[in-house]
Amino acid sequence: MLSPGSVSRLRDLSANQCASGDGSVYPGFGTCDSSDAYVWTLRSFGGGTFELVTRASGSCLSAPFNRSPPWRTAAVMVATCNSDEPQQLWNNGGTA
Repeated sequence: MLSPGSVSRLRDLSANQCASGDGSVYPGFGTCDSSDAYVWTLRSFGGGTFELVTRASGSCLSAPFNRSPPWRTAAVMVATCNSDEPQQLWNNGGTA
């Protein structure tokens, strides 16, 4: 179970690939190997929210403000962590 403070890989079950924060602006997907590019830390921000920080660069997963339809392929990006930016704060959205 993902919870603030945990370290994990973010795997897309349909493609069986992991999100990669390899230093580029847009996260990629790959084979889920042992590389730091596939390791994310859920850094607690309090109140059940957290930042997703990639071990490879120390940057955070960020949802850009301009997400109006139609959705583009890159709906998220990796940027310098700034906890004052609400687009970098995440929480558990519940079960599906």
